[in-house]
Amino acid sequence: RDVPGMLRAKLGGVPSVAIGHGQSFDVGMMPDYGDDVPGYASAWKLQRLKARTANWFSDWQIGVNMTPLKVDRQSALIAKLPLREEVRDAARRRREWKREEQTRILAHSEEPRRKIIMCYFRDNNGGPIIDALLAMGFDIVIFERGQSSRYGQQFVGKRPLHIPKNDYYNIVHQPGDFNGTTSPHYVGKAMKSVMISQPDTPSGNGADDPTLAQPALDKCSGRICRQDNSLFVETMAKVDGVVSSAGSQLMGECTFVKIPMFALHKTGDTEQLLNVHMGRRHHGHLVFGSSFDDGFQKGEAGNIELQRFADAVSKAADVVGEDQIIETPWLADLPDAGHVIVEIAKAVASTYQSAA
Repeated sequence: RDVPGMLRAKLGGVPSVAIGHGQSFDVGMMPDYGDDVPGYASAWKLQRLKARTANWFSDWQIGVNMTPLKVDRQSALIAKLPLREEVRDAARRRREWKREEQTRILAHSEEPRRKIIMCYFRDNNGGPIIDALLAMGFDIVIFERGQSSRYGQQFVGKRPLHIPKNDYYNIVHQPGDFNGTTSPHYVGKAMKSVMISQPDTPSGNGADDPTLAQPALDKCSGRICRQDNSLFVETMAKVDGVVSSAGSQLMGECTFVKIPMFALHKTGDTEQLLNVHMGRRHHGHLVFGSSFDDGFQKGEAGNIELQRFADAVSKAADVVGEDQIIETPWLADLPDAGHVIVEIAKAVASTYQSAA
């Protein structure tokens, strides 16, 4: 989808396909609601200009997106985002987890637990919203851009955690932990790929005992866990919500796995602004979002939308509907981008064979 590549193909008489999320803004027609959103129309025009420059010499254009759009030419279409196989597996494992959790809730064998939010910020600028989530009583798992790929995870916050050496931590909490007053529940080798790095522990007997007396967390202060990036999808299957920069790929994956997501865009990031509003319009029960600049404390603009997200997280965690247990078609009205490429290749091959 770069200009030099398309130009070489055109000069060599080779058919070419421009494909990417950005192509959606060129070949797709701006939704009617865009005129009612401040800055939306100008953002669309800017993204359209960028995409059109890249696809100028292409024969076909494919915009990959998580929302259906009408196209403005016969050589173009909108296709659903490609999904990694591990994301499909995460969706399956999440359904199994929700089914098991609902069984325990209905049997009254499980008390309310603290909800877990997974965070990723492309520009490491999520401090204010993390503070707001902690104040709401959530536990936080953070993935950071540029973080070392070393396996393991390090806990930070008000309470040091003493983890048995070579043990594993499942992000689940014991009954009664909703107010942050009890120790977390450690499950030996429950997540075999998630090795805990052992922090400094006091010397003497019982130094590795996770049940050692620890100062209680402040009420609703939450906890933070910094997780290794290689375990991103693994963790996605077992959290209650995602808060992240508004990248189209992660937003699409969250709607596929059926995880409520709060998507954020920076001022001036026109593509992510468009992603936030398209996600909210077409996946309103799962996608929420605002600007990083809105502010997330009580009384600030972003707090209202964040509260809607928090309500959706609580509902998704405590009340499991059939659509969260039974696999349902995802973006059924959009073709698969990979299949479209294969069909184009077949058509081109057939044309060349006929000419020969």
